[in-house]
Amino acid sequence: MLSELVDLDPAAERFDAKVTVLIENVRHHVEEEQDEFFPKVRQGLSRAQLADLGEALANAKKTAPTHPHPRSPDTPPGNSVAGTIAGVIDRVGDNISGMAQGGVTAAQDLIARILNTNKPKVTPTGTTAARTTATHVRRSAAAAADGVESTARSAKVGATKTLRAATAGAKGTVTTAKKSARSTKTTAKRAATTTGRTAKKATRSTVTTAKRAAVKV
Repeated sequence: MLSELVDLDPAAERFDAKVTVLIENVRHHVEEEQDEFFPKVRQGLSRAQLADLGEALANAKKTAPTHPHPRSPDTPPGNSVAGTIAGVIDRVGDNISGMAQGGVTAAQDLIARILNTNKPKVTPTGTTAARTTATHVRRSAAAAADGVESTARSAKVGATKTLRAATAGAKGTVTTAKKSARSTKTTAKRAATTTGRTAKKATRSTVTTAKRAAVKV
């Protein structure tokens, strides 16, 4: 049925009728599983067996195709072989699609960051695997950009602190030098004054002594 629809032109007269039959068949199949098969499985299997069955189904979904393949065989053993190959091909394609979408969005986010504008609101498309990969790539790129920005800010802050410390040190050195120069100048003045006074006293004493010697003579 699916292969016939794939090859059938949507404008053909039989297309709508075949789609209607396909919808009815799918709905009947779903109702049959839910109302007849699933209850029998629950009655015939224990909880442990149901858990094992669920785990086996989850593992099978990891390698199952993620896209429809209507031309693939639907009977054993061809369906198993074709399904496995199709699953690998689908997942490779999903990863490539997700990486491409995530890479483009990451580049747009980077441009928005540089221009200081809002990041674009982009929703990944495709299968769940493709959307998950795209989201992961975008988040990883954003985390890397945040890390670079944080490192740059830290370096800027460190450089500013170093410059301030150097400036403060230089000012402190100049202030200390000025104080030292003032202290030396003051000390020199005091020493000169003391020396002058001492010299005057010595001169007076010499003169007095000479006068007294002259008087005695």
